[in-house]
Amino acid sequence: MIPYRVNSIARFASIVIFILGLATIPARGQATAIVRGTVLDETGAAIPGARIKLTNPLHTERLLETETEVDGTFLLFQVPFNPYQLTVEKSGFQLHQQTLDIHSTTLTVEITLKVGAVTERVEVSASYSQETHISTLTHMDEHELDRQTGAPPGRLIEAAILKSAGVAQNANGRLHIRGAHYQVSFMIDGLPISDQLSIDFGNPFDARNVEALEIYTSNFPAEFGNKVSGVVNVSTKSGIGSANLFHGSVSGSAGSFDAGDGTVQFGGGARNWGYFVSASGGRNHRFLDPPGFDNLHNGGNNQSLFFRLDYSPNQNNFFNFSGNGARSRFDVPNLPSQHLAGQDQQQKLMDASVRLHWLSIINPQWSMEVVPYYRTALAQLFPSAGDTPLTASQARHLTTAGGKWTVNYTNAGHRVKAGVDIFSFPVSEFLTFGITEADFNDPDTDPNNDPLPTDPAFVPNPAFNPNLLPHDLTRGGSLFLFDGEKTGSE
Repeated sequence: MIPYRVNSIARFASIVIFILGLATIPARGQATAIVRGTVLDETGAAIPGARIKLTNPLHTERLLETETEVDGTFLLFQVPFNPYQLTVEKSGFQLHQQTLDIHSTTLTVEITLKVGAVTERVEVSASYSQETHISTLTHMDEHELDRQTGAPPGRLIEAAILKSAGVAQNANGRLHIRGAHYQVSFMIDGLPISDQLSIDFGNPFDARNVEALEIYTSNFPAEFGNKVSGVVNVSTKSGIGSANLFHGSVSGSAGSFDAGDGTVQFGGGARNWGYFVSASGGRNHRFLDPPGFDNLHNGGNNQSLFFRLDYSPNQNNFFNFSGNGARSRFDVPNLPSQHLAGQDQQQKLMDASVRLHWLSIINPQWSMEVVPYYRTALAQLFPSAGDTPLTASQARHLTTAGGKWTVNYTNAGHRVKAGVDIFSFPVSEFLTFGITEADFNDPDTDPNNDPLPTDPAFVPNPAFNPNLLPHDLTRGGSLFLFDGEKTGSE
C-alpha cells in the first residue's frame, strides 16, 4: 500500500478560511464576454420586445438571441471572443445591423432604431476576418472543438493546441510548444493550473464542457504566468440565459480495443440564473496509446464530473460557481521483457477543484473581477510482484489555493487591466524504489563468478554504481525511501 498523505485539520481549516477571506475582497479568467445594451427610439424612449440576434459570420451555427425588457435593456451571456454581427428587429422600425469585435469581458452598446415600414430593411455588409495578434492568439468555441478529429474527447483540447502555430508533437504524443516539453498553463474559469494536464500525468479537462477557449503560444499577457511556452484560457458551458428550464443529452460510443465512452449532460435556466452538469466515463485498452509495436499492458479507465451555477441579481453583477473532479487509473506500459516477467504497475490520478467568479460592472468603462479558487491533485504509482529491473511506488499530492483580483478599463480605443494573484501551493511526495534484477547493477562483469570483491576471479564492472547497492534487493539491500512536504506561496 502507498500512503495517501492527508493534511492536518488545521491546515485544511486555514485554507478554507483563506479562500473565504478572498471572497470578501474585490481575473481575466474567461474567454467569453457579457454583452448588454439598450434599444431606444429616436425620441430616447425604450423599445421593449425588440428581437436581438448575435451571429458569428465565420460560424453560422452559433446564434445567440434574446428580447429587450420593458426598459429596453438586454443581456447576452457566454459570448466567445470573436467578431459578430448584431441584428435588432422590431415591428414598425427599420432593421438595425452592426458589427461587434468582442475581445474583452464586458461590452455595452446603445442602439437607436429609426421608424420605418415593416418591410423596410437596411442591410449592412462587412468583411470579416479572424483578428491577427502578435501573441499568436487563437480563439475557438465549442463548435470548432467538435470539428477536431482523430482524438477522443479527453484529448480534443490537445488536438486543438496542436493545430496552433509553433506547436509540434513528440514521439510519445505529448505537446512541444516552441521546443518546451508541455510547458502549458491552463486557466479554467479563472482557476490557474500550472501542473501538467497531459494524460500521462494529469486528467485533461473534458472539451465537451468548454464554451470557448483562447490559445496563446507567444507574447503572453502579464496575467498569465508560471509556464513559458503556452497558455490555454478556458470558459466553460453555462445554462444562464437559456430558453428552457431543463435540457440535456446522452451520448455513447464503442470501438475496438475494448474502447467505450459515455456522457450525460443537462442544464437550463432563465434570464438571470442557470446551471450546467456533465458526467462522463470511458475505458480503453490503448489508454495511453504509445506509438510503437510494443503496445503492451495499456488498459485504463477514466471518470469526470463537472458543474457550474450562475446567478445575476442585476445587470451589474454576475456570479458563477463551478467545480470539477476527475479520476483515471491505467496500466503503466511494459517492455516485452517486463511483460514476460509479469510486471503489472498501475497509475492512478485524481483531482478536484472549485472556484467562484464575481464580475462587477461599475460603469460601461470600468469593471472588476474576483476569483477565489482551490484545487488539489493526487498521483499514485502502484508496484507489482513482477517488477523488473526496478520496483517503485509513489504518492504525490499538490494543492493550490488562492485568489485573483482584477480591475478592467475599456473604451473605444484602449483596454487597460491591473490586478493581483495570490496563492499557496503545499506539495507532499512519498517515493520508494529498489532494484529487483541482479544484473542491473552487478559489481562483477562475469556472471559465472561470485559477485564479491573478495573472490580472486572478481572482474570489476565499470558501470557499477556503489550508491545503488544499499537499495539492491537482490543483494540484501532495502527500499530507498523519500517522504517529505513543503509549502510555497507567490
